[in-house]
Amino acid sequence: MRRFKNPRFSAGGMSRPHQRAGISFDRVASVYDATRSLPPDVESGIADALARSIGTERTLELGVGTARWARALEQRNVPVTGLDLSRRMLEMGRAKGFGRTVQGEVSRTPFRAAAFGTVLSNHLLHLVADPAKVLLEVARVSTGPLRSVLEYESSTPDLMISYLELVEHSWAAPGPPGVSERRLARELPPDRVLPAGTFRLTSSADRALEELGSRAFRDTWATPEPLHRSVLEKLRARYGGSDISSATRLEIVEWDRSRLLEFALHLDHGGEIRSALAVRRAK
Repeated sequence: MRRFKNPRFSAGGMSRPHQRAGISFDRVASVYDATRSLPPDVESGIADALARSIGTERTLELGVGTARWARALEQRNVPVTGLDLSRRMLEMGRAKGFGRTVQGEVSRTPFRAAAFGTVLSNHLLHLVADPAKVLLEVARVSTGPLRSVLEYESSTPDLMISYLELVEHSWAAPGPPGVSERRLARELPPDRVLPAGTFRLTSSADRALEELGSRAFRDTWATPEPLHRSVLEKLRARYGGSDISSATRLEIVEWDRSRLLEFALHLDHGGEIRSALAVRRAK
């Protein structure tokens, strides 16, 4: 049986306190798909593989956003409900025809216990203040595994890394409140891994710089405006007019419900999760 490597994430990970319950993407809802979508044939292939894996199980997608995956699964006859903190992101999903949505926090969902057969989470856990509570909620509302589509991208040059390095020379930028699904996979190896393909792209650095300049990505949101402008000027001087070469490897991973619950409890140093479980069991 696979075991998790470390019962406690380091500073900046799961154990770090954070005041906010999550991060809303209202401010970038209108450009979210344009700045983050995969090539259409790649997305279609992953949706096919996800649908085959899920079958007819009732599915909850946490952080459903613009329904990029939920709508594709629904079109493949998977019954999906989506939950998200962002009202505008949900509106974008409804505009695509995906209407089974609920606005709310992923650590305190409104669903009854064992309401779903599986849960889907993509690019979410790094945005929530206490991922351990989210994992507990996953175990509560589902009877089956947590699934995630993991993307491993390498780019030359990597403009986001360059941006963050320049920012950090002048300012201690706050990191995300939680940890990513990819980091969860390192700390708690998935029970099943399905390779979902690779692809390469060549894109314009000018377009990427424009997206960075417009603060389309969460990592730019907290940067003070004068520093943001200064860093963009340096990046334009260095990379303007060039191309970016990227390679991306994709996996569909699954964690069994029982191991997620065990992992969440192992992180529960303050006893909050155990107290919540005791209250639920007493009802």
